[in-house]
Amino acid sequence: MSTDLLQLEVRDAADVTLLGTAVRVVGAAVGLREDQQERLGATLAGHASALVGAGGGLVDLRLEDDGRLCAHVAGSSTVAERLATRPTTTPDSTRLALEVARAAARDSARLEQRNADLHALYEELSAELETTNQGVVALYAELDDKGRQLREASEAKTRFLNNISHELRTPGNSVLGLSRLLLDPGADPLTEEQRRQVELVGSSAEDLLRLVNELLDLAKAESGRLEPVVDDVDLVHLFDELRGTIAPLVTRSQVVLQIEPPVDAGEVRSDRTLLRHLLSNLLSNAVKFTEEGSVTMTAVRRGALLELVVRDTGIGIAAEDQPRVFEEFFQVHNLLQRTAQGSGLGLPFARRIATVLGGELELLSAPGEGSTFILTVPADGLRRRPVPGCPS
Repeated sequence: MSTDLLQLEVRDAADVTLLGTAVRVVGAAVGLREDQQERLGATLAGHASALVGAGGGLVDLRLEDDGRLCAHVAGSSTVAERLATRPTTTPDSTRLALEVARAAARDSARLEQRNADLHALYEELSAELETTNQGVVALYAELDDKGRQLREASEAKTRFLNNISHELRTPGNSVLGLSRLLLDPGADPLTEEQRRQVELVGSSAEDLLRLVNELLDLAKAESGRLEPVVDDVDLVHLFDELRGTIAPLVTRSQVVLQIEPPVDAGEVRSDRTLLRHLLSNLLSNAVKFTEEGSVTMTAVRRGALLELVVRDTGIGIAAEDQPRVFEEFFQVHNLLQRTAQGSGLGLPFARRIATVLGGELELLSAPGEGSTFILTVPADGLRRRPVPGCPS
């Protein structure tokens, strides 16, 4: 024998939800634990969903004589949970139906309130997201505008450097040429004071031309127009040439210049002109700031890379100044700076050349211990790096 407790017709998803409520109410009425109610409801939900898919049907909740709460699904499937103890009084089906209806109403009200809360939260988040999106769009527009302004400023600076360099080079060459004519042994004799003054004019013209050339080279590097011409490079010949160029710059007897021949460098391909310019820059800079000791340059092949090292025993550079020496026009304040002429463009240009050659320039230094510049470039001239500040 079994006792019918409740019968529900299941036709859609809403009925499946109502069935879950009915299992909870009826289960509580006959003494099922909460975990049993949940287990029975979850299993029955699967059968009921299949029933909806088949067109619907009835689900009967019955209390069996053997102490089980059973759910018969359309007369074909049965799901059951055993009671701990059979209730002394069988719950009235009408009262159960009323309780199920009340519980369903409460669940519906809670669900509506939750939906309302979620909708309000959604509206709030949507408003905040819209505000954020507007801010992001405005930020992107501002960044684009700033980027355009920076590009225009960079182009204007490059044009200015090109124009001013060309404009200054012509009169600078004229002044230098005239001073050399005046100092020529075949020219009219000059007094000692006149000769000294003309020599000062010539020296100033040379300084001006050097600065102009550095500005022009820097402008080319920044605009991306400095393209390497890769060819075979005879390092032995290059080192000999650099030794002859730098030796006259060593005016202190306490300084020894050592440009050692490359060791097992093998065949090297690079832009000889740019490489010579870079190394000459590093060597002359080292000579300028070394009062005693030595200035050396070495080269060694490390796999596919060529490592060239310029080392000096000069005044050195403090750690906080090392990143800044590669900034344009920056000069480290020291006693030698008063007598050593410079524009602050040499090292920035050297680093850009290193990048154009596909390599990198590293600085190791400490005050009073000298400086070491390590130039690493591809030995085959193939690897390329984007130039900082230039279009890739």
